[in-house]
Amino acid sequence: MGNKSLEGGLIVPWKANLIGGVSMVAMAELDFQRNDNDNGYDSFWYASMALNRQVTKAIGLYGEATLGKSSGGAPWDGAMGAGVTLALSDNVWWDYAVYRGITRGASDWNHVLRFNWGF
Repeated sequence: MGNKSLEGGLIVPWKANLIGGVSMVAMAELDFQRNDNDNGYDSFWYASMALNRQVTKAIGLYGEATLGKSSGGAPWDGAMGAGVTLALSDNVWWDYAVYRGITRGASDWNHVLRFNWGF
C-alpha cells in the first residue's frame, strides 16, 4: 500500500481430508511486486503446506512448512513450525505458532500470535 504501483498475483489453494480427522491444506502463490529500487518488478514464488487436526471443538493443532523465493536476488526463505488454535466461535479464533527457519534467508525463530475473524 502506498507505493503508487500496481501489484498483484495468483493463489492456487488445495485441501484434502485425510484419515483420522486430519486435513491437509496447501497453496502455491505467484506475486508481482515493485522492486526495492522502484525501477521495475520482481516475481515472488511462495508455497505452503499444513496438516491440521481438531483436538476438541475449540482447540486445534497444526504443523506447517513454507518456502518462498524472490527474483530480486534474496535467498530462499523457508520455515517449519507448529501451532495451536483456540476457536471462540465458528468465525473467530486465536492462533499461536512457533516457526524455525530452515534456510539462510529465514529468521531463526519466529513466534506468531494471530487473531482471526472470518466471514
